[in-house]
Amino acid sequence: AGGPNEALETVGSNTKQINQFFNYLDSEEAGSWWITEHLCETTKYYCHSGIAGFQWKPYGDSITSPAGKGALKKIASFTISGEKIRVLYMTRNPIDVAISSAKHKSSSVSAHCKSTDKECLRNHKKAENMVHLPTNKLMDTLQDAIDHERLVENSLREAGVEYYKTTYEKLYDSDDAEEWMKIFRYFGRGPTNGLRLEDVEKAFPYAKTSKKKRGEILSNYDEVKQLLHGTEFETFLD
Repeated sequence: AGGPNEALETVGSNTKQINQFFNYLDSEEAGSWWITEHLCETTKYYCHSGIAGFQWKPYGDSITSPAGKGALKKIASFTISGEKIRVLYMTRNPIDVAISSAKHKSSSVSAHCKSTDKECLRNHKKAENMVHLPTNKLMDTLQDAIDHERLVENSLREAGVEYYKTTYEKLYDSDDAEEWMKIFRYFGRGPTNGLRLEDVEKAFPYAKTSKKKRGEILSNYDEVKQLLHGTEFETFLD
């Protein structure tokens, strides 16, 4: 089977929505039931595709809530026709996350742009000149990001969930499609050899909205660099 599909943000796209969703599912049993029913429905809907799934941004307390724990345990134990649920955990450089947040707070640009939407792309390019990144709480923000990443991985391991970890940078800032092929190999689906970056980009519904280096985006880059110098966060600016 083959064909495009969309990995929907079923549980929500921000912390408030995601917390509300998992608070509504107030037990491990409810979380286990939900993940089973939802994945079955998703698989049926995208029966034309070799891969079907959804996005779960592990914001807030979602992954440690009773329903979240129930969902993870079901993911770990679920098999059908010998196939297990595959989990892809993607992280992003927390500096870039902070820059993106600052850009959206200081302008009204949309979250994503279709590759054919030239006006949207122009607005994003304009919004990047220049972004000011507040530094008064930056160290705390970066530490929180690291702590949360550890929490997510610990939660996955404790529930017995097998997963593949990748990064936004490996997927979207690389000069080749090797990381994409590694993911397809993990899934056991899709092109596992000979995939070109051009093929990947053609399949994207949205265009990349930022191509500049951090030093070109941040109006206070030197201030941020000085703040992080000599700390464990210094490499985030590399």
